[in-house]
Amino acid sequence: MKKMCILSLCLALLMLAACGDNLFGSSSSDNGDDVKSLRIDAENAFRKGNYKKSYEICEKIVKKDPTSSFGYYGMAKASLWWNGVNPFSVFSLVKPKEGECPFMGEDVKVRNNFLQAMKKIVPALSELDRRDSLTALYEFHMRAKENKSWDTTFIITNIIDGTTLNLSLNERLLDFRKTFCNNSSSSDCSDTTSGGKKKPFPLSDREYKSGYFGGILLLSSFSRWFLNFFDFNNDGCITKNGEKPGIDFPSSASEWEKWGCEGKDNYDMSVSVKCPRDPITGEMSVVIDSKQILEDLEKELQDYYKKIDSCTEACETKGIPNEVGSINDKIDDLSDAFGDIADLLDGLGIGGGDPDIDQGSIREEIDKYKAYASFYKMGTHYDEDGDGCVDEELIDGQDNDGDGFVNENSRLAPIDPDDKYYGLSPMNNSMWGSNRYKDNSNWEYNKPVQLTPPVRICNAPDCSIFTELPAGENGLVTVINFTQKLYPDGKKYWTTRDANLKLEVAQDKSCSKYGLEYRKQKIGGCWPYYDQNKFKEYCKES
Repeated sequence: MKKMCILSLCLALLMLAACGDNLFGSSSSDNGDDVKSLRIDAENAFRKGNYKKSYEICEKIVKKDPTSSFGYYGMAKASLWWNGVNPFSVFSLVKPKEGECPFMGEDVKVRNNFLQAMKKIVPALSELDRRDSLTALYEFHMRAKENKSWDTTFIITNIIDGTTLNLSLNERLLDFRKTFCNNSSSSDCSDTTSGGKKKPFPLSDREYKSGYFGGILLLSSFSRWFLNFFDFNNDGCITKNGEKPGIDFPSSASEWEKWGCEGKDNYDMSVSVKCPRDPITGEMSVVIDSKQILEDLEKELQDYYKKIDSCTEACETKGIPNEVGSINDKIDDLSDAFGDIADLLDGLGIGGGDPDIDQGSIREEIDKYKAYASFYKMGTHYDEDGDGCVDEELIDGQDNDGDGFVNENSRLAPIDPDDKYYGLSPMNNSMWGSNRYKDNSNWEYNKPVQLTPPVRICNAPDCSIFTELPAGENGLVTVINFTQKLYPDGKKYWTTRDANLKLEVAQDKSCSKYGLEYRKQKIGGCWPYYDQNKFKEYCKES
């Protein structure tokens, strides 16, 4: 009898399991096409190690239900494992030992795996962050809509779980209403910013909130940004010419595609990327070693200089070596990435960021560094640093004009003083707006000279503040010749070291905020050489 009871119980369990909808789910590997069933399929595929399938199912989920935070988060999670990235190794690679750069010690395939993973993670989590942040504001909007006495122009207490909303959040709410709610505190809201038909709020189910995944998004954004330094071929992939022991490089286009590449070899310039750390704070900077680039590109640059030697006006937009152009592209990427990170911080501040962090201050700093990035582009024939000089610095790892910057606003020049083309540039003078290829009248001002130290460059008109330039390996100091020429009225060359002021002037493209006399008195540089006609030409062309 006892055996019969056990048999009956087993039959009952089998019948229960055969039902289409039960606590334990369907026994089928594919549960259907609704979002709940797809979620089960995605989780099962992930557990079985089929990460590509899990990613594709999550992709299908967000197409069916764009509010599903699980779908976006699931795409990010599956992306790591799909590309062979162990998430537990990310922190050790992003925060390397003293004196190392992130990912620098890893072979090219590991770097590429991380890049391909981050290229999928960042868009998925960025969209989730956008939706979560807007939905958080929508929730504030709805609470205010229900509470007519809530005046959003003041700091409001005890509205959300007893917390205090600061003024910046209220301003964001007002901006949210203006963009999504017909500028009304009582109107319905819809998202029209992403194209297509109106999408009703809420935009996220908020199962996964920014406070949960925000750190992952910032880390992934940084990793993608840094790894892009190694994609000097600009094809979305990290590869390397030649062979390296232990790595099987693809031999066909179809194999390259598995790496996420277009099948092109890549110029490896990883040795040109340095990561010095502040000895006090320990904070890491990312620096492109332009002197190393010159050494690596010696042959290409020699061909470039030969073209410049017999240059016509057509050279203004042609001739820069591809690798140098890639460096400039990377600097643009850096600038764009800083803007993206600033937007992320805005979102994280809404969606659960640390209330002790001054988001406005962080945004201001990021915007500043975003603008500073343009200082270090090479051979662009523009005045990126606001001193009125164009391509005035040699790429030699030294501060040639005494303003505290190294290689900013740089022009391409060999580092060997004995080279025939040392100091040669397509610029025939250092001022914007002149005929740079036919008029050689100011060429003497743009030649490098070597002087025996001490060499002092004034940082104030009266030279009460100055920079003493260090000697190079040959014991001499290389400077640009116009820094040693007398100014009008017998005054010597000087330039401010006020980086913020130079940045503001550089951003005043229309010259509406800072006039010529102000620039002559506060910036120095090449401005004292300008007259009103040349200044108008500068403002028109910049």
